[in-house]
Amino acid sequence: MAFDNEGVLFASCRADDKILKFDADGTWVVFADSEDELDDSTSMAFIIFPPACTTDFDQDGDVDGSDLAVLAAGYGTSYDENDLSAFAEEFGRTNCQQ
Repeated sequence: MAFDNEGVLFASCRADDKILKFDADGTWVVFADSEDELDDSTSMAFIIFPPACTTDFDQDGDVDGSDLAVLAAGYGTSYDENDLSAFAEEFGRTNCQQ
């Protein structure tokens, strides 16, 4: 199982050689199957999307000191304590999608 960056769940059903996509309301559709050349259980793989980085302010793919500088420069006008808390949680991430 894996979630994409929008919170959509993908799960493999190896018995049927299918990848299912589950929406937030619990409904599902076949995302890929043997017709998509996924005809054996070893080919059932996922691309895992990490959750988005909300505090990669300089959009360089990581949350680091450069982002802290942007946060500090805009603190009180563009950014607030919620942004600071989010930065503290994400600091050190290097897998932000650009």
